[in-house]
Amino acid sequence: MQGGELSSQAYGVRATAANVTRFMQANMGEASGVAAPWRQAALATHTAYF
Repeated sequence: MQGGELSSQAYGVRATAANVTRFMQANMGEASGVAAPWRQAALATHTAYF
């Protein structure tokens, strides 16, 4: 990825469309090839504690 005019505004956080898509798929439980610890971590963020 090349830095653009607003690249400094991201504060070092950068992602491609492919990265974001894979992240969304992993959080929806649809990503194949994701290691078990990553799947468990994503699912743990979906748990509500009241």
